[in-house]
Amino acid sequence: MTADLVEALPQQFRDYGLIILVAGAAVFLLALLLRSVRESLDALPQGDSLDPKDISETGLSAAVAAVLREEGGEAGVFEGTRGRTGLAILPDGGEAYALWKRLRDRLQGTATVFLPDDNLAGGVPATIVAIAARDSLAALDFMGTERGREIEDRVRKWRARTPMELAGCGDSWIELWLPQPPAEIDLYEEAAAWCPGAAAACNGATGLRDRAVNDGLLYLFWSDPDVKRPDRPAASTRVFRP
Repeated sequence: MTADLVEALPQQFRDYGLIILVAGAAVFLLALLLRSVRESLDALPQGDSLDPKDISETGLSAAVAAVLREEGGEAGVFEGTRGRTGLAILPDGGEAYALWKRLRDRLQGTATVFLPDDNLAGGVPATIVAIAARDSLAALDFMGTERGREIEDRVRKWRARTPMELAGCGDSWIELWLPQPPAEIDLYEEAAAWCPGAAAACNGATGLRDRAVNDGLLYLFWSDPDVKRPDRPAASTRVFRP
């Protein structure tokens, strides 16, 4: 019946119908192609500052970049020492420690994440960097932290007594995360003797212990005593351990 109706149509209408049919099929195939391309692009980190080559040069995988993107938005390239690079996101300073912890848990054994800022505050962008390393102490060399080898040796000795990781570091400071901060004063007295300026800034070894017990963090720095360090946020505003 349908074939009879088609045959009954004038030739020009049949030609138009064929053109419409072919055009419709072409539009359908184009839509499928565009969908496939879009899905492929969505599987890769996007943005002006990041492309697959950037990821490759950091030594990190696309999967790591995807986790950073999921947790903190589009990542960018972060330059370390000796031409090495990592990937960085810029969360709000008030959320930086909690986000660091989530990223650490998700990327453990795949990449190291750390904070290169030591004066975090809500409403101000912070930085979290991911580098191709399994041990958090690799961030010391990446950042060119002063006394890096001495710091690494000291932290490894402390690790034999209590678990700890490097949460952040810069030119002349480190911040250690202690998931189970010891209540005994011994470790903090050693830290105070090693970094007297840091101890003096928070009322001695007892202050270092109180901050560690409250926040799970031990902040140490080395600098000229005449150089004023930036104020650290109060412990009550930066509780870190979940």
